[in-house]
Amino acid sequence: MKQLARLNTANVYPNPSDQYVTISYSLLGAQAGTYISVFDGLGREKEKRIIGEVYEGQELFDTRKMPNGIYFYQILQKGKKVHDGKFVVTH
Repeated sequence: MKQLARLNTANVYPNPSDQYVTISYSLLGAQAGTYISVFDGLGREKEKRIIGEVYEGQELFDTRKMPNGIYFYQILQKGKKVHDGKFVVTH
C-alpha cells in the first residue's frame, strides 16, 4: 500500500473545514468500484461515495452537521486502500 499511496495523491481543502470540504484526487489507475469513505475519530463510516472508473476528480462533502473533530478518509479500489488522509471540522 505504501508504494501505491505515494503514486496516488489527494488534497483536502479547506482544512480545517466549517461547512464543506473538497477531496481532490489523482489516481495512477482507473478501476470500476473505486470509492471514498469518510470515518469519524472512532472509526465509524460516516459517508461513502462511489467515484467509479476515473483517474482524477473531486468530491464535495457537507460538514455542517458533522461534530467538531478529526475525520479520516480512504480511497479504495476493489476493496484495497490506495490512499488515505485526514481533515478537521471546526464550527
